[in-house]
Amino acid sequence: MPSPFPGMDPFLEAHWSDVHASLIIYSRNQIQRQLPPGLVAGVEQYVSLELDDEVVRFRPDASILRSGTSGSAVATATLELDEADEPYIADEPETQRRIRIEDHEGRLVTTIEFLSPSNKRSAADRDLFHHKQVGLVSRGVNLVEVDLLMPGLWTVFVREDQIPKKYHAPYRICVVRATRPERPECYAAPLQKTLPRIRVPLRPTDRDIVLNLQDLITMAWEDGAFSRRIDYVHDELPPLAPEHAVWVAEQLSANGYPPHSRLEIVRMPASSPPGPVKISNLLVQVGDQVTANQNLLTVELVDDKAAFDLPYDGSGGVVEQVFVTIGQSVTRGSPLIGIRESNHGAKSL
Repeated sequence: MPSPFPGMDPFLEAHWSDVHASLIIYSRNQIQRQLPPGLVAGVEQYVSLELDDEVVRFRPDASILRSGTSGSAVATATLELDEADEPYIADEPETQRRIRIEDHEGRLVTTIEFLSPSNKRSAADRDLFHHKQVGLVSRGVNLVEVDLLMPGLWTVFVREDQIPKKYHAPYRICVVRATRPERPECYAAPLQKTLPRIRVPLRPTDRDIVLNLQDLITMAWEDGAFSRRIDYVHDELPPLAPEHAVWVAEQLSANGYPPHSRLEIVRMPASSPPGPVKISNLLVQVGDQVTANQNLLTVELVDDKAAFDLPYDGSGGVVEQVFVTIGQSVTRGSPLIGIRESNHGAKSL
């Protein structure tokens, strides 16, 4: 059974470690078949740390393993230690993986990165990643950055204010050519469409090769058996923009799935007046706890100025998203408010 989404499946974000590993290997394989003589693609594994304002990248090359116990009795002595203060144990830095395209002398030509949550979760993480990317470009290396994660900070090489809004969300894909780094190339990747085929630059004398991102995600979804691992009714969704939350609910419904149990989309009732209606007041905001029969918003009939409150007929939950603004016109079935942790699915008031 295929994924119910035509492009990136937002539910895959909860399994990103698995998906990321697959994307790296599948990309390497897809690229390898297209490379001209003298170039080869490989997978690099590394860890980045920031020490005294300097970014240090190293490849883990040693582990301390616990040896097994032997079958023979061994005499041991107990060493009594002075009582020590409880230490703080720092988190182990996340291992990163990327694709390196090198020439026959080992010179790095192009790197391809699929961003991880650890690249985007804080300003320090973002700056560490960006510092590394700037260093690569300054050495004449092409960059390909693919960000298929909705949450987190803007992290790709190109500045957010350099490109039109259509390239901002929900996913970001950026290609930086070493020959013209001041003109990054961006690809639109809307949730509602298949992921694009992107150009991967090589040496200045080589033709670009093509990386088909949708093929990679489809293979990762199928080979990872996510049709058996993802529960589209109960699994947690990543944070979604209002228009994306509505579309995801409609897409799942169109593919035969019951309403998502954790996100209830409250809509204008089918029984509302046929004439023009606008929102005159919002009685709840994101983060509010709502209970049964609580009024959520006030609507006004444009023709005769009559106003009435719309109550919530669910069992309760937390306001996750507000899809409308004061003064906005709405019609029957228009999405109004998204409520999380409800036992009901999408409904009308």
